[in-house]
Amino acid sequence: MGYIEGADRYQPRIMCLNDMVAKDARVRIIDRFVEVTDLATLGFSNTTPAHLGRASYSPECMVKLYMFGYEKGVRSSRKLEALCNTDIEVMWLLGELKPDFKTIADFRKDNIEAFVTLFGEFCRFLDEIGLFGKKVVAIDGTKVKASSSRKKHYSKKKLKKLIDYNREKIEEYFSELEETDEAELTEEVAAKVALHNKRMKDYEEMLDELERTGEDAISLTDQDARMMSMGNMGVGMAYNVQTAVDGKNHLVSEFSVITDAADQGQLADIAKKTLDTRGKPEDNDEGEVSTVFLADKGYYDGKDLARCEEFGIDAVVACQDKPTYKSRGEEFQVEHFAYDKGTDSYLCPQGAELTCRSKPTTKVRNYHNAKACRSCEHRDFCVPKNSNKRVLRRWPHNDALDRAQDKYAKQSELYKLRQQIVEHVFGTIKRTMDSGYLLLRTRRKAEGEMALVFTGYNLKRAHAILGFDKIMETLDTLALMRCKKRLSACLFSLIQR
Repeated sequence: MGYIEGADRYQPRIMCLNDMVAKDARVRIIDRFVEVTDLATLGFSNTTPAHLGRASYSPECMVKLYMFGYEKGVRSSRKLEALCNTDIEVMWLLGELKPDFKTIADFRKDNIEAFVTLFGEFCRFLDEIGLFGKKVVAIDGTKVKASSSRKKHYSKKKLKKLIDYNREKIEEYFSELEETDEAELTEEVAAKVALHNKRMKDYEEMLDELERTGEDAISLTDQDARMMSMGNMGVGMAYNVQTAVDGKNHLVSEFSVITDAADQGQLADIAKKTLDTRGKPEDNDEGEVSTVFLADKGYYDGKDLARCEEFGIDAVVACQDKPTYKSRGEEFQVEHFAYDKGTDSYLCPQGAELTCRSKPTTKVRNYHNAKACRSCEHRDFCVPKNSNKRVLRRWPHNDALDRAQDKYAKQSELYKLRQQIVEHVFGTIKRTMDSGYLLLRTRRKAEGEMALVFTGYNLKRAHAILGFDKIMETLDTLALMRCKKRLSACLFSLIQR
């Protein structure tokens, strides 16, 4: 019994490229979607071929290549160039065109905003076929490594240290000169002094720039990237990608790329952006249905929650743990002091009323009752040792925090869905799609690259949920509808003439 033998590689044969690609391959969905999409309205350049000069590659060709590459986790322009020569599906997709890496890279650079609108267009298509429920949306942020060096990132503290270090080195050289009684610096030492002087001058200029702009740090490689904690990866240069994921099919409905490492203060913005682009869920028999946004305790911020209420955003946010003090008894922790909005006072566990002692215009108001504290038998377990009374502070947006805490307590079961909805999205894009780091620099380009990543992710999810036949049938219907609209517009213009 011998081995299974392959075909003769030197045997000439007649083969059709279409037969070499599976009938239900995902690449066919990409091809059809780009064909039925009007790239000119999305802002892509070169949608009309030039009459003079050398012929260029069509934007449809380049968009198809990028959608295929990012869905497969291949993002480098050089690797995409290699796929054009080795991958059967890419050969089929591009009609065996082979653009070089520079052409591929330039197209992405020149159409970075258009790729963001392409993500929105694909989400609209998914919305039309009912994949977005819009009833529950989970919001979270993840750190994506920037294409920037930590060594070329300078904070104010780091710059001051470097300035002092170079100044000390210069002083050392001159002190050595005095000890040896040499009249002038040697050529080698003079070069070192000049180098330290130049560095010190550059650091001082950067420090002055930070003082002028009010920024905390400056990066020479990527000016928008910031030093952030990246979990198990430690601290590095990164961007914070805020993501809204729909609860029905775990599709990314909206995102934004920010330079702030903290999630606090971001909930209202990303939630409002999601409602503006995706809209609200359809009404049912029970009446109007609102979108509920779920967010973890990183978004627990009074000012931001007040903005959510102002925008009419229904948000369920996990409450941060209130600080506990070991010197105080369990029953005298701050959460056991009940606030009464009618009387604007706190009621302590022993029944004493702590009234407001601050002016109405004061932002942070103080509440205490020194007389009750002096006569309380539990003062040793409640009042700080260096004070004669227990003081509670109330911030301007404490009312919004109290309402958020009540809402979280009532909808804690719904909140448990948050992690199931949003966390696996980050795992998929970072591991399966190899997109835990960025190739492009500056926040604007990082946003365009993340738009391609999330478009690829949504494509994977939609294909897994609906299957090939359903998506292709919907795309064909969409193409027919748009063809009828264009035909009607042409007929109307002819009648007007």
